[in-house]
Amino acid sequence: MYYIITNPASQSGNDHDRIVKKLESALRDRQIDFETKYTHAADDAGRVAKDISTRDEENTIIVVGGDGTINSVVNGIADFSKVKFGFIPAGSANDFAKGLEIRDINRDPGQDENIRHITDGKVRRTIDLGQIEYDGNTRLFAVSAGIGFDAAICKESDDSATRSFFNKLHLGKLTYGVIGLKQLLMAPEVKCDITLSNGTEFHIGKLVFATFMNTPYEGGGYKFAPDAVPTDGDINVSAIGDLSRLTVLINFPSAHKGTYYRVPGVFHSKAPEIKVHADEPLWVHTDGEVIGQPTDFVIRCLPETLRMIV
Repeated sequence: MYYIITNPASQSGNDHDRIVKKLESALRDRQIDFETKYTHAADDAGRVAKDISTRDEENTIIVVGGDGTINSVVNGIADFSKVKFGFIPAGSANDFAKGLEIRDINRDPGQDENIRHITDGKVRRTIDLGQIEYDGNTRLFAVSAGIGFDAAICKESDDSATRSFFNKLHLGKLTYGVIGLKQLLMAPEVKCDITLSNGTEFHIGKLVFATFMNTPYEGGGYKFAPDAVPTDGDINVSAIGDLSRLTVLINFPSAHKGTYYRVPGVFHSKAPEIKVHADEPLWVHTDGEVIGQPTDFVIRCLPETLRMIV
């Protein structure tokens, strides 16, 4: 049984209804039973995924939406062995799709290859997920978790009319750039210690941000972890600190290209487990969804967890 979980609100000017109907038609042509679940509240997708993944039989979940909906679904899945997963990227950022080299519906309106893989139903790869443990809680992520500057962008984006404004103009990705410039100038710089299970330690006196990546892209196409591979059993960490805001601003284009590792003040490595301590509370996000302001947390890789049919 296939379950399509779709969030029309995640779109950035995409023909969302058309692609859902095309997917439904393709499933009917292959005589595949399916049910479409439309989400309305933030936690709807997770609740649906939990219900599906606790049934006796194996089922297939297809997300039509953005990174936030995917995050909600993976956090809702109770038993990953009971679920095969596919998606059609229809959000404003689609960083998960970029990392897996799947074109979104702005760049590939037909989605013919993606839909063909979905209807074939074959597991094409099994990827890692990330997990953050903080204040007695855990949260999974498919793309990244982050602390500081990038999480503050997510927080303001969630609370701001800017996101809706640019989405209406089909320019949802500009949200991150506009808010990012503001946050770069205003975000606090705090001391932060990052300890990796491979023995590497970063002691940063003035942290701008740190991001923990399962796939290469974050924030609407910034290649913060050009060497991240979601099948290697590691989480990549990139941290920027101990340098001026002007230096960060000047070198930000190199982050988009994935060439910023050469900049002094950029710390990067990878490991299965990463411990973080900040001297002051900073916003933390998972896949762009803000989860709180812990000062201490642990990031872990959950290897070979999500069975993908795309």
